[in-house]
Amino acid sequence: MERGNLVKRLEGKQTIETIASALKVKQGTAANIISKLRGEGYLKTQGGGKQKRIYTISQKKFVKGEKNLFDIINKYSKFKLAPTFKHEIFGKYSVENALVDAILTRNFRIIFSSLYLFNHIRNWTKLHKIAKSKNVERELGALYDVSRNFIRTRKMPSNIRISLKKEMTKKKIILKDLKTNSEIAKKVEREWNIIIPFSKQDLEELK
Repeated sequence: MERGNLVKRLEGKQTIETIASALKVKQGTAANIISKLRGEGYLKTQGGGKQKRIYTISQKKFVKGEKNLFDIINKYSKFKLAPTFKHEIFGKYSVENALVDAILTRNFRIIFSSLYLFNHIRNWTKLHKIAKSKNVERELGALYDVSRNFIRTRKMPSNIRISLKKEMTKKKIILKDLKTNSEIAKKVEREWNIIIPFSKQDLEELK
């Protein structure tokens, strides 16, 4: 199929399954098509790791950004990460984006290493907006409170803090099967109605 017609047919949000279905091909063939469209700039990827990959396909080529999640974390964090999945960025990508994306990975090491980003937030309103769109407001607030007990962080505005605490009725879990033994973290848990995954020893290593 001619490239322009292919892109037009697939334009929008896709998964490897929907691409295979739309083109009536096997998933292996769909993966090759994804790779080619990405290389030509027609496709960008969201998700990865434990998140399902979502592909955005557009007839207008994306402008590839310079830094991704791992680049930003490694720039500011004490703990450096080797990329565990391919994280492609098109356009402007900020510390605020990276912090929320780290939470969304539901990966212990990535989330833990990202805590240092709280000292480099420039736009709290933007951070709140991104967190709200991804439904991780309480995770963000709780991780901030844990962080500021152990490392330097920028001060979160009170109005942002209040907004993050909406809809507190249902207890949330950041990472399954992981609980804290830190009294400081337990205090944060009670305030945010959420389970913190970092042990006392983990948190001491932040210093």
